[in-house]
Amino acid sequence: MKNLLRNWRTYWVAGILGLSCLSCQHSGSLDSFGDTNAELFLLDTFQVEAATYLYDSLPSSGQEQILVGRRLDDRFGILEAKSYLQIAPRPFSRVPQENARFVSLSLRLNYTFYQGDTTRPQTIQVHKLTEKIEYPEDENRLYNTSQFAFEAEPIGSLRFTARPNRGDTLIVPLSDALGQEWLEASKLRPGLLAPPRILSSSSEASFWHPRPRIMPVSWAFRPETPHPLKVQALCLCG
Repeated sequence: MKNLLRNWRTYWVAGILGLSCLSCQHSGSLDSFGDTNAELFLLDTFQVEAATYLYDSLPSSGQEQILVGRRLDDRFGILEAKSYLQIAPRPFSRVPQENARFVSLSLRLNYTFYQGDTTRPQTIQVHKLTEKIEYPEDENRLYNTSQFAFEAEPIGSLRFTARPNRGDTLIVPLSDALGQEWLEASKLRPGLLAPPRILSSSSEASFWHPRPRIMPVSWAFRPETPHPLKVQALCLCG
């Protein structure tokens, strides 16, 4: 009887230990995780919109060219060019006499090149600047990022259709009040007629000069980089 009781206790303890081992093996899944062939995949579709921004600046002054225009490009969007310039008298200009009379003032632009659709009409507007044209600090040139304030009301405009195969000149009529102002200033300030550096395009003001047969005499004013003898600063917008 004692042996039977001892064996029963042994079997009971062995059964408890066996159940404990089985429960531990069942709940512990970390040991078997490395033996599986499970893989993780992430599938998705998306659209990439990329753009290039050029924040750097490029020198644009002293090129002896005036870029004016506006067009819509399929790749780059709206492209716009406008030019700022100061007007100064041409070399060896004569000072008008006291009784000289103003006739007209115009901006003459010589064609150099074209870009875009030349069959569509374009418009050039000329504005007076309200801000002095100055070089940036520690610089001796202007850049494509340089901007100056100008009056909203234009002093002249011209609507035209470009002719690529003709050596033509655009003549933009300007304000008579501005022309009269220049005439009076040239009478009072002979120093305005000191020779500046010549550039390509010109703005020409015509006055009547007293002569025996009363023949018209013209004074030409040239676009000029920042210069103390400027007459007027303008902005050309397309």
